[in-house]
Amino acid sequence: MGYFNSDRPTLKDVAVKAGTSIATASNVISAKKGKFVSEKLRAKVLEAAEELGYLPNVIARSMKGKKRNIIAMLVPELYNSIYMRMVVGAERYATEKGYLMLLCSTLYDPSREEGYMQSLIAQQVDGFLLAVSLSGAVMAEKLERLGIPYVILDTPFFASSFPYDSVAFGGDKAVIMALQHLYDKGHRRIGYVGNVTGEHNERNEAFRKGVRMLGLDERECPSHLGYMNDEDCERMMKECIKESRCTAIVIGHHMVAESIVRQMRRLNIQVPRDISVVVVGNPIWTEMAGPGFTAVELPHPEMGRLAAKMLIDRIEGHASEKKQVWLQSELIERASVADLNARQGRSQE
Repeated sequence: MGYFNSDRPTLKDVAVKAGTSIATASNVISAKKGKFVSEKLRAKVLEAAEELGYLPNVIARSMKGKKRNIIAMLVPELYNSIYMRMVVGAERYATEKGYLMLLCSTLYDPSREEGYMQSLIAQQVDGFLLAVSLSGAVMAEKLERLGIPYVILDTPFFASSFPYDSVAFGGDKAVIMALQHLYDKGHRRIGYVGNVTGEHNERNEAFRKGVRMLGLDERECPSHLGYMNDEDCERMMKECIKESRCTAIVIGHHMVAESIVRQMRRLNIQVPRDISVVVVGNPIWTEMAGPGFTAVELPHPEMGRLAAKMLIDRIEGHASEKKQVWLQSELIERASVADLNARQGRSQE
């Protein structure tokens, strides 16, 4: 069954909470012209509607109690290949199960995110796949109150006070996997280049943790953080090679890596002759550019597919307890990492 049989707040609930009649509450919410309501009472009705999570239905009342076989997926951006891979995985599964999937791009804007969700709730979609900003926890709480099925992708809300379905991978584990690979190839002066924004803190901190775990000298394994622009990436590249004399770097995000590789070409830095590189993320260019870049494949298509399955199972009443699923990443080895162990072996012969 869909969520329409759940105890969603009604117009009567709003009227009771606001201490007025159903007719007056209806006039306020529908903004009927020619119906005088004092500003004080209008504010009380709107406040009651907000607190209860009430939204007027724009679909015919005959739809009540029926699911529409429509789900919505919200992602921050459509030009990011990572999110598109998630979309493809989700859409394929939804289509197989006879569901139409609506796709919305929030552009990392919380107000845009909220606007889409409010509108889609009013349109009575059956459920949501949310790859949204951290502020999306507020809207997830509203969905929880309304009993509308949803699954969080990519960024779980760890501080949440209520259980919810989610599918994610460990970005921290992906960074440590990249670091371990370089260590196994004999590198000991390993730098990290990452995005300074808060959403990537988990990966940035994981590098420091991995350095300590492997017993490396932290002074010889610096972290360089910046924004995803050419100026910052040029600075970070020079710091890694010239100042820190790193033999290898872990690049913590594939979009940072695009700018870094562009700067390497401009500065005539050769991979892996001058520096070895592992990228966290595996977009198409990592296989095609230069020598081919060793990368940590993040399970975004599987994340989308599994999230869609979890959502549709819940919509159709096949799920019970809510769960958080963590997927594993995979290292794809290419030619961007020099094997210092092999070099040392040859030098000793």
